[in-house]
Amino acid sequence: PRECGAGLMQQCRLTYHMLNECDLRPTGCDNCGGTLPLRYLQQHNETECPARKKACKLCGVQVLLPQMSAHHNFLCRMRLAA
Repeated sequence: PRECGAGLMQQCRLTYHMLNECDLRPTGCDNCGGTLPLRYLQQHNETECPARKKACKLCGVQVLLPQMSAHHNFLCRMRLAA
């Protein structure tokens, strides 16, 4: 727990802390399926996750980043008709 800042605790409490409370416990990203410490999940979801959603600059719809190009080219209601 020193790394997370929780301080000293009894062994039985330490196990509970590491499994249920520690912000360094592993957690899964719902978007990409990756595993990372809970402490970094929000930053991961906002700026690092390869499967995060971002608003289309043309129409404002939330689109998965890997699909943004297809959205702009074919699906966006604000795209320029060819």
